[in-house]
Amino acid sequence: MSVRLPFALRCASVAALLTAPLVLAPAAGAAPKAGSALPGDIVVTAPGGDYVSVLTKGDPAAHRELPGARPVVRDLDGDGRKDLAVQRDNEDGGGVAVYWGTGSGYASKPTLVSGATLDSGLTAGDFDGDGHMDLIAAGPEGPGDVRLTVAYGPLTRAGAPARTAKLNTKETFAPDEIVSGDFNGDGRSDVVTEHSFEEAGHPSQLWTGSAKGLGTTSRELAIAGAMAAGDVDGDGVDDLVIRAVPDGLVEELDFDHGTVQVLYGSETGPGKPVSTITQNTKGVPGVNEDGDAFGASLAVGDVDGDGCADVAVGVPGEALRRGGKNLDDAGSVVLLKGSWKGLTGEGATAVTQDSKGVPGVSEAGDEFGSAVSLRDIAANGRTSLVVGAPGEDTDSKDSGAVWVLPKGATSGAWAVNPGDLGRTGNKGARFGAGFGR
Repeated sequence: MSVRLPFALRCASVAALLTAPLVLAPAAGAAPKAGSALPGDIVVTAPGGDYVSVLTKGDPAAHRELPGARPVVRDLDGDGRKDLAVQRDNEDGGGVAVYWGTGSGYASKPTLVSGATLDSGLTAGDFDGDGHMDLIAAGPEGPGDVRLTVAYGPLTRAGAPARTAKLNTKETFAPDEIVSGDFNGDGRSDVVTEHSFEEAGHPSQLWTGSAKGLGTTSRELAIAGAMAAGDVDGDGVDDLVIRAVPDGLVEELDFDHGTVQVLYGSETGPGKPVSTITQNTKGVPGVNEDGDAFGASLAVGDVDGDGCADVAVGVPGEALRRGGKNLDDAGSVVLLKGSWKGLTGEGATAVTQDSKGVPGVSEAGDEFGSAVSLRDIAANGRTSLVVGAPGEDTDSKDSGAVWVLPKGATSGAWAVNPGDLGRTGNKGARFGAGFGR
């Protein structure tokens, strides 16, 4: 049952944690370099290189590279240690590979998940509320193929799920995105799948968790171009944050200024989209411009520790200006503050590579903000903002880079790119295109 906390215990808006200079300082320096001590474990995707990079305990020397994509970091076998699951393409053996957590990091060799076809969109959650993590992903596309497969936990060390189930979205293609969250406050994870067909966006679908697992029928939600889940109003129920699709046409997303909306959770699940926010909303840095793609990436987490989740909004198409010249697609990130009132523009802040304290400089095509993550990577109870810029040119074009802003602040920010980790041949790797979930 959804429980709303007393007013006095619910969160209130707080002061800004980031600076937001959209008038840029003169360019100086080269590509950002790794700090001497990187806090926490970070899992980064590099789709152009078909690998996942694991920064173990913040030590670049302990960096590890694994084949695959769409990393999920969860305790999948119930032993109290987090495991790493990645999706692999056919050249790397296909399927989902799990690297079991050990006292000294992840196992050297993976175990393949058996008895379940998990092809794309790998996501985790406790869908039946039994205390064990479950996995869900899309199956192969094609006429008559089931679109979703659920592998219920715990997994055995041989990779076998406790049981499996199949769900049919009745869509032609696999979902564009899959997210999980407890949207009705019953203690079980629900799932939302994002859909489109060619140029048209299709309604998202809500799959509700129960003691038996995810229901076999779904309820339609708003069309979405990106999604993330978390409790932005502090009422104990997860909310669904989406990027709105202009006129329902996904082909317009690349040209749109971008709009973020919230579907607040309730005892019956997410409602209709409200709390519509753009860069023209009062308090939000910047202005709406075609192609900004405000909301192209989304992440939800409590940065300021007030009990309400904040929302990191990637704006990878943001054109910045320096010396009278436009830096097209340089990119930025806007942090929207959650509050008991919900998500508003009040106290919103922005960060770019040219913000004071942030390594590197903004350049055209960096796409800073293409991926964002909000999580406690240092295990100190405070959420950090992690930003990917897959278009960053370091030792080669589009090699990519990642920035970490501890507690969401530019003070103490650091960055890392593949060259910092001793990797060569990084052209087109697009390191930082995504993060572990």
